[in-house]
Parts: sequence; C-alpha cells; structure tokens
Amino acid sequence: MGILSCVSGKLTHNLSVEIKTQVNRHIFWITIFGRCKAYGYLDKESKNFYIGTDSLISTKDNNEYIATSSYRNRHRLIKNYGIPTNNYIKLKKDVKCRSAVAAARYVVGATVDLDLWKDASGRTLYDIYPEIFFR
Repeated sequence: MGILSCVSGKLTHNLSVEIKTQVNRHIFWITIFGRCKAYGYLDKESKNFYIGTDSLISTKDNNEYIATSSYRNRHRLIKNYGIPTNNYIKLKKDVKCRSAVAAARYVVGATVDLDLWKDASGRTLYDIYPEIFFR
C-alpha cells in the first residue's frame, strides 16, 4: 500500500492520485497494479462509503461479475461520473455507494470484499470501525 503525505494542502498517495484534505475522514485505498488506484472514505453518520474524486477505477470486468446487479450499477457510475484516462476510468466527483463492499466491486470490476480497502498503515475497515464492520 502507498503512503499518504500532505502536499500543498492536498493528501497524495505515492501513485499520484491526489485527494482533497477531508476533516475527520479516515482514507482507505485499493491499489492493484495495472487495474485501479482508488481511495475512499466512510461517512460514519449515514454509513455510506464514498469513492473519492480523481480515483482511477478499472476498465476491466471479471467474467463472473458481469452477471451481477453490481455490474450494471458500476457501468451506470462510469457513464455518469467517469472519464476514460489511459488504462483507467477517472472519477470526476466523489461517488456515494451504499456500502464499502459495493464501492470495492465498482473500483475493481470484480466480486471482491471490503478487505481490499486499507489505509496507509495497512489497516482495514474492520480495524478502524469495529463498531460498524464486524466479521
């Protein structure tokens, strides 16, 4: 996982995805080389998970994912908020998702779970928010 640092009032990930500083937001990342470089955060009040502006999500979909309703929602998200950028889709605004699992699936284009979201120290949502996420 990458390291977060503060540059000109913005937090940056070592993969050059910039994010605006968020007050009281714990930032999580999904980074799969050649597939996605995305960040997100939980709104603790609403329990919605957001994929952040300028996140780079996958252009690919795994075969088993194509038959799911999540696939259709992902492509609606891409149509409404995505900009093709090199080998990725770049999000032009923060995108609200009903859950961290849904957000992870939209980012990766595959049936995955929320364990992929990790902060700069490698901690998961389970580690940071045990009162919300439990196994």
